[in-house]
Amino acid sequence: GKVLAEYRPNGTFVTIATYWFGTFLFMGLVLGGFFRHAFWTGELEPPQDWGLMVVLPAGLLLGIPLALLLFARGTRPTFRRHEHGISKSTLSGTRELRFDEIGSASRDGVDVYINLIYSYTSTDWTFYPRPGLDKPRIKVSLMAASRTVDPAIANVFSDVTTAIATAMYHRVVAGERVAWLDDPYTPSVDFLPDGIEIRGEKGTIGSPLAEIDDSGTVQKGVYRLYRRGESKPLLETYAWRPNFDAGKIVLHWLLPQRTAASSAS
Repeated sequence: GKVLAEYRPNGTFVTIATYWFGTFLFMGLVLGGFFRHAFWTGELEPPQDWGLMVVLPAGLLLGIPLALLLFARGTRPTFRRHEHGISKSTLSGTRELRFDEIGSASRDGVDVYINLIYSYTSTDWTFYPRPGLDKPRIKVSLMAASRTVDPAIANVFSDVTTAIATAMYHRVVAGERVAWLDDPYTPSVDFLPDGIEIRGEKGTIGSPLAEIDDSGTVQKGVYRLYRRGESKPLLETYAWRPNFDAGKIVLHWLLPQRTAASSAS
């Protein structure tokens, strides 16, 4: 579909420094070997060949770094938001997912500070295809120089998770058991028509939604959900797990309805 926006990560200082260091190291080895061989064999005699001694290093000095930087710029992964989906292009090819093909999504982010001053936010998004689809997942790493990027890109994750949450919510309201956290990590969590079920190493715990305090808190990447009046978390898990954000939205939507229903009865 039509491309609405695209994102290419900028080269960081470490990346650029690595390119230049590698370039000068390579040039030193090549030129050192060349001149050593030339002088030993008598193929290069100053001063008549001083022009070559100047032109060759200058050409390598300018040409190799420029070629490497242009190559790096051209091969940076490109993430695009299309009208009906997303794509990521790299040297190995292009991966594409339509919005209706995305079954879950996860994110992990951290603010990077240099000398106690905010520098940039590093955020990783991963979009997974629906079970049964022979499609690759798409992982996107954003390193923004400020707290915002192009809105069309910045809103991709929230738009996808809201769409997933909407589908999950309608299934729960219809009386279905719907998986919230269902991956190799523990605990696993399901939504039930009137509560949630948590399955972990210590067994299975259920709780009616009316007993849950609120939709939980996230601190330093760890999510905690509490029952009313209890200090020990009912659920404690990582916020970067697939579909964590979508399920938290569903819980936020369900809690006021269940609390109101319980109070009325």
